[in-house]
Amino acid sequence: MKINGAEFLLIRSGDPFADTGALVIEYLQNTPMYKDKDILQLIEEVAKIYVNTWGSKLHPFFLNHSITQPAFDAPRKIMETVKYYKSLITGEAEGVEGYCRILGIKGKLYSAGRSNYMMAGSGTFMNFHHGFEGGLMLSKEALIRIFFVPFGTQFVGNKIAALSSNHGEIERIFVQKVIKENIIQI
Repeated sequence: MKINGAEFLLIRSGDPFADTGALVIEYLQNTPMYKDKDILQLIEEVAKIYVNTWGSKLHPFFLNHSITQPAFDAPRKIMETVKYYKSLITGEAEGVEGYCRILGIKGKLYSAGRSNYMMAGSGTFMNFHHGFEGGLMLSKEALIRIFFVPFGTQFVGNKIAALSSNHGEIERIFVQKVIKENIIQI
C-alpha cells in the first residue's frame, strides 16, 4: 500500500516524538526482516510486538488505544489498530482540512488525543488544545510516526526518555541503539 506524502514519514520535524517515530520507521525499513513491508504491514508487525511481546503495556504512551483496551483480546487489539491506521492511509477516517501542527503540511487532519498521541488531552480535557478542539490536529503522517515512538524510546527510572538533539546523527544513533535492544529482547 503506497501512502501519499510518504516522504513526510521520515523528514525531521523538530518534534522529539515525531522524529523518534520517523527514525524507527527508517530503521525498520532498512532491516532485512521488514525491508519488503509497506507502512501498513510495518504497523501490523509492530502492533504484534506491542501486544504479544510487550503485553499491550503502552499506557505511559497511549491511554485508550486499541492496543491498551482491556476488553479486546490480542488478535482484536492488532486488528483494530491496523484498521485505524488503514483508515488514515486510505483517507476513510473522518478529518478536516488544515495544516498539521507537527509537520506543517496542508491536507486532511485528524484529532490526536490520549489514544494516539503522548501527553495530550481529549474528550473532557479539550481545554488542553487550541480552540477547544478534541485533540491536536495532525496529519496521517504525523500520527503514523507517533505509533512507532514506543519502539524507539526507553525508560529512565519510571519516565519515558525520547532523546532530542539539534544534531540528527546523535539522535539517530541513540534511537537505533534502543531499537536494537528492543529487537534483541524479542
